[in-house]
Amino acid sequence: MIEGADLLSIRHLLLIQGLYQNVALKLKEAILYGVSLEDIKKELFNEVEQESEKLAQKFEENILDATKNYEKVVVDKKEIEGLPFTTLALAAETAISKILERDIYRAYVSRASEGPLNNTPIIERILELRLEKAKLLGHVNYAEL
Repeated sequence: MIEGADLLSIRHLLLIQGLYQNVALKLKEAILYGVSLEDIKKELFNEVEQESEKLAQKFEENILDATKNYEKVVVDKKEIEGLPFTTLALAAETAISKILERDIYRAYVSRASEGPLNNTPIIERILELRLEKAKLLGHVNYAEL
């Protein structure tokens, strides 16, 4: 049975271990934010971070715009048979037509993948920047971070 001073010692050890883990986590976060880099590398790291943030924002804007701009022209009445007029926005969930449901699903998962809202070049650039960031931090690839 653990008593008195032994119990206090265990509590101190647990407290110290928790503090150590917290400090180690904060230190790792700081390193991942480029704090330990030389000035020249730190400047490049900050440029990479800023460009990454801008690209991520543009990516999200393209997704939202593509979603807003989507429209499906229904030529055959059978495609919307059984669908109440008030729920056309929920067509993929309530439509009887599997073809319409499939078309809406495909449009949804391929949003912003072509035309002026194409996110493919943005994704490619984000991947390049992630690799550059990893190398600046001394890693082979972004997954190591």
